[in-house]
Amino acid sequence: MENNNNDFDNIPNKFQNENDPGPFSQPQQATYNSYNNQPVEPEMTVGKWMLTFLVFMIPCVGLIMYIVWAFSDENKTRRDYCRAYLLFTIIATVVVMIVWFAVIGAMIGAMGGMGVW
Repeated sequence: MENNNNDFDNIPNKFQNENDPGPFSQPQQATYNSYNNQPVEPEMTVGKWMLTFLVFMIPCVGLIMYIVWAFSDENKTRRDYCRAYLLFTIIATVVVMIVWFAVIGAMIGAMGGMGVW
């Protein structure tokens, strides 16, 4: 004769999704991105970032690893960081070379007007 069901359990709630367990359930670890149903990539820990920056501090090895990690599919976060850094380095190098050649050209032009050459 005991009825453990609440009378309100059978009433449909138009504000609650049928797959939603409700506000009192434990949060579940998402394994897929809810936007495009892609697997969620694990985040890089602080230790992995420290190791990454330590490798970048080694002069020739750092540059080689920037290039390797920029074109690898191992970790998307590290790949995007390395691509951004390499792009920034290329742009900065081109700007510095343009300024440098402009200054050298101006100095050569000034020396030519003074009769040095």
